[in-house]
Amino acid sequence: MITWTHFRVGAIVALALLGFAGSPAHAVPSASFDFTSDHCTGGCLNGGVGGTATVSETAANTLHFDIVPAAGFGIIATGAGSGTSFGFNLAGDPTITFSSLTSGFIVTGGNPANATTISMNGAGNFEYGVSCNPPSGACGNGGSAPYFGTLSFDITASGLTLASLEQNAKGQYFGMDVFSPSERTGIIDASAITPPPRVPEPASLVLLGSALLGFGVIRRRK
Repeated sequence: MITWTHFRVGAIVALALLGFAGSPAHAVPSASFDFTSDHCTGGCLNGGVGGTATVSETAANTLHFDIVPAAGFGIIATGAGSGTSFGFNLAGDPTITFSSLTSGFIVTGGNPANATTISMNGAGNFEYGVSCNPPSGACGNGGSAPYFGTLSFDITASGLTLASLEQNAKGQYFGMDVFSPSERTGIIDASAITPPPRVPEPASLVLLGSALLGFGVIRRRK
């Protein structure tokens, strides 16, 4: 016969296993930003998203950037961005060191980099940036040979965290010079953090099911 004690034990075990599965031991803090507004003549986005920048705290004092253009969008470096392909800002204007930069790209102003002023058309000014370095780098002059891959790099400075990312005077976290599917060029920007999707946890469900199955076996034996 099943008793209230048996029920409580089974329920507690199930909930404990569920809680354990739902708490990753090594979650990496990260934030994503969609490029949703543009300053291209004639428009580059047409109401869509031009790409996503994801920034992660992969180590102490280090931020890792992955900038993924949307399908059909390429990264360029034109006068619209003062020769910079991707620009960003950091609170406190620290001197930062770039590493693991995608091949064919260079750091605007040299590496290590001090905060400077990089004008990116209607997106405003940014303090730090990288360039696809036309014509001998990852892209060609103008929109002649855009870079269609992922742009990645790490930056390191004392005390650097996700909270170090800041908006410029126009409210933008990032600016990017792009070639669009409509063959227009110009700056697109990201002004808000994209909420992360709610991801189901299959492992949690499996553990819960296993716990309840074990409880059922105990019940049959009683």
